Amino acid sequence: MSAHTTLRDLGEREIIEQLLRPRYGGGTGPFGDDCASVQMGEAGWVVVTTDPCPRPMASLIGFSDYYYWGWLLSTINLSDLAAAGAEPIGVLTSLVLPTHTRVHDLDRLLSGIDACCAAARTQVIGGNLKEGPSLDLSGTALGRCDSRPMSRIGARAGDCVVVIGDLGNFWAGYLVVSRKVKVSSGDREFLMKNILTPVPKVAVGVELRRAGLLHACMDNSDGLYPSLLALGRASGLGVALNFSASTFQPSVMTVAQRIGVDPVRLA
Repeated sequence: MSAHTTLRDLGEREIIEQLLRPRYGGGTGPFGDDCASVQMGEAGWVVVTTDPCPRPMASLIGFSDYYYWGWLLSTINLSDLAAAGAEPIGVLTSLVLPTHTRVHDLDRLLSGIDACCAAARTQVIGGNLKEGPSLDLSGTALGRCDSRPMSRIGARAGDCVVVIGDLGNFWAGYLVVSRKVKVSSGDREFLMKNILTPVPKVAVGVELRRAGLLHACMDNSDGLYPSLLALGRASGLGVALNFSASTFQPSVMTVAQRIGVDPVRLA
């Protein structure tokens, strides 16, 4: 790497592999997992994750309510706890807002944060609030495990790849709005939930960890394809996909048929 190499040249994965993992993980440590974990003796493991909140897709397709910013801030952090199989202890938030922000918008932002936390049976336990030139939201989620947390590392040759949840709902919902695909009101409501208020699968993650059913696990909010790449690389394996036995929600099938694409593309 030359002195003129930029972050853009490397990309996120190579930044982790070339700079962060050798520095903080001893070259082989778990840096790059969804969460960091620290064993606390007989008390088990404390699990921590932190993430900034990007602009929600809800906002990009015309839903301006700050509630959806708040929900996304919670869900991206709590989903990382779910991937580790951790029970949430609480969420801390760092909220930087311009002084011209309406009080109503802040209230809606907080309501979104709290509603998502409640759905995962946890709550905000602290954080930071300050003024700044632009909206800047970050969160930290804390959890606990009574056995070793799940990790991206550990997949074995011959393992079955499992997606916890439905395939294609998010992009089908996006296309309903962006391309004005006509679907029933029930289908539209179902698909929009996956964009506006996606629920972190915390309880499922805890049960999977306790059952010891998975060798490796990660949050797939970045998309199925990059998640599979990351899982394979973490364990030095390739991934063979066969969607012939996969099922899709009827609403996803409807959207795929009306725009003329294979529903697998929506996954």
